[in-house]
Amino acid sequence: MRPTKLQILRGSGVALAFSLLFALTACDGGAQKSKPRAPVCDPNDLSGCIIEDVDVLGNHEIPDKDIKGKIATAESAHPLAGVLKGVPVLGLTDVLGVEYERFDRFVLERDMERIERYYRARGFYDAQVRASRVRRRSDGTVRVEIVVEEGPPVIVRKIDVAWKDYRPELGTRITRAVTRAKNKLGIGKRLEEEDYENLKTAIHRALTDRGFPYADVQGHVNVDLLKHRADISYTIELGPRSTFGDIRFQGFEGLPEAHIRELIDIKKGDPFSTETLESVEIALSELGVFAAIDVKPELPEKGQPRVPVIPVTITVQQTPLRAVKLGAGAELGVRVETHLVAGWEDRNLLGGLRRFSVEARPGLVFYPTRIITPTPTGIIPEVSLRSEFRQPGVIDARTDAILRGALKIYCLPIFCVPQDEPAPEDVLLGYREYIGSVGLERRFSDFQHYLGLFGNVQLEDPFTYSKFDDVKTPAIPIGYERVLITNLEALGSLDFRRNGPRKIDRVNPDRGFYLGLSAQVAGPPGDATDLRFRPELRAYAPVAKPVTFAFRLVGGFLVPFNYGASFERPPPADGGSVEERRLIAKDQQLLQLRGFFSGGPTSNRGYGYNGVGPQGKLGFLSPRTEFEGQTLPIGGMTLWESSIEMRFALTENLGLVWFLDASDVQLGQGKLSLMRPHLSTGLGLRYATPVGPVRADLGYRIPCAQSFDPDDQRAAPTAGRDCNYLAPGVGAADPILGLPIAFAIAIGEAF
Repeated sequence: MRPTKLQILRGSGVALAFSLLFALTACDGGAQKSKPRAPVCDPNDLSGCIIEDVDVLGNHEIPDKDIKGKIATAESAHPLAGVLKGVPVLGLTDVLGVEYERFDRFVLERDMERIERYYRARGFYDAQVRASRVRRRSDGTVRVEIVVEEGPPVIVRKIDVAWKDYRPELGTRITRAVTRAKNKLGIGKRLEEEDYENLKTAIHRALTDRGFPYADVQGHVNVDLLKHRADISYTIELGPRSTFGDIRFQGFEGLPEAHIRELIDIKKGDPFSTETLESVEIALSELGVFAAIDVKPELPEKGQPRVPVIPVTITVQQTPLRAVKLGAGAELGVRVETHLVAGWEDRNLLGGLRRFSVEARPGLVFYPTRIITPTPTGIIPEVSLRSEFRQPGVIDARTDAILRGALKIYCLPIFCVPQDEPAPEDVLLGYREYIGSVGLERRFSDFQHYLGLFGNVQLEDPFTYSKFDDVKTPAIPIGYERVLITNLEALGSLDFRRNGPRKIDRVNPDRGFYLGLSAQVAGPPGDATDLRFRPELRAYAPVAKPVTFAFRLVGGFLVPFNYGASFERPPPADGGSVEERRLIAKDQQLLQLRGFFSGGPTSNRGYGYNGVGPQGKLGFLSPRTEFEGQTLPIGGMTLWESSIEMRFALTENLGLVWFLDASDVQLGQGKLSLMRPHLSTGLGLRYATPVGPVRADLGYRIPCAQSFDPDDQRAAPTAGRDCNYLAPGVGAADPILGLPIAFAIAIGEAF
């Protein structure tokens, strides 16, 4: 039997992979042979020897990583903590990326003093570094051992606050703020210098937020070394209660000063507040027209009289208000396409900070559009054009009116992404899509809370592409008709994502959470009447200095009222009447436009685009024999997706991500099922750029973890229970080079 083109492609890919493996192995061995060896350590003088390990012994309360982070004697840094060392092929990464550290006994002596000082800062006043040992290893490197005796910790016994100039008319608003800050330290806890200083800062911030810019906080710690107890006292001087004076602008040439003054919501005579000044900086940054922002209260020099009226100077550096965007891109995978991008944006159209943008994206899709299919037989043109106009300050300074429009001409994915060899009689169905949207957006509370209300109109006009080998254009499949969808949409979010310095960061956060919801009500005069909800939760937490834990959970719920009945009964065995076929096609058409899909670079990364979820035969929509044809994604009414990531910062710009994705789409309403998680895991690389991280992800579908449904295993075509079997029509993906993997390159994090 002659091999098919697909088998030839897979065989060639496997051969290429083995050739590359052999070449890299040879390179790895050669690199190790040619790499200069480290000097052999002199047993009598270990100075200059490579440090392979640094161990801290005797520490029970303070972790190793905290101590090692405070000393100069360090281990040689291997990529990925050395897990690839000695591994064929991959070991080359370790050889080329290792950063060697060398032993210096004078540095180690100073490090012993540093450790004792660090322990004192953590509350261990009796801690001593008893010894340090340096052992020479058989490979010529050294192992450094530091022996610590911690001793008992010093415990906080009491915290007192004294006021120099407290006045009864200030009321409890001030004292409560100080008390809340004081309670963060906690009596009975170990004395930590960082906590002590943080409390001083928190008290000072509580006072400057409430109108006292001259507030001064002095602290004192009295330590009883015999009882290992500490008494902490803070002395507070308020100074005069102050208000804002003149608000001065610098660098705002050409921008509407009146609107900006209203936006920042700070006026002469308002109570002074550090929190208000930070809010001003955030509000200005949200405009997207400033490269640098400096909000500075003009306090008198030290020793000068304390005036109760504080002027504020706001200095900015503008970015170009107009920009042209040109670029190109390509997609290689489930779709094979190339496109150009051209756009223009004006951030101050006709003054008043009105924003207008337009973007065109013409492209060519190669058909059949899958990388594992044979040579393309034709080219399908696509084009999209979208624009947006934003009018700020329609109700108040933080409410914008939005007008959006879009035109898109594209091939419907279920027809232009064939699962098998395309047939000459196949229909290439496309849509002319027209979308209009008008609404209001508002941000609250330092732009962390968002609410948007929109009215959307969507018109889908189907057509068929001309066949490449036939002048005649095939007819539109039965049931696919022009569709009008109108809906009212509410968008809301709470965004508390932060970075290391605890600044708002929506691109690369390492702590905080995001909670969002999209709710739509579709109805007359459109052809679809339904309710559609899509909630989303994202959470981030720092695990260690270079590691961030990230989590995402997404849901989707569709409740149709005038379509979808055909999904509740099996398709007619004989294909049904023309009217039955039209109703089935109509349901599938609306589900394609309103339903949920899963799988792809921003979803379940072990699958290709829309690879997870219900699939069905669409042959009755084409001239083929009744109910023959391809099994393709048809969408679903219930969705859940979950992702876990561990993000490792390797260098300043380069990062590594391990991810675990799971998702499922069910056809029925509210049929949320966890029995088919479609689990996939993998690794990704991230490289930081000015427009966001460029990422490459390789996802692997975990064997026996795609479905835990006993019905799937019982229905397996082989005898016995097959844990790898996934019932037809619930999500599938073709292997690449015989492996259950998927690969994607994109810009921006997956979430």
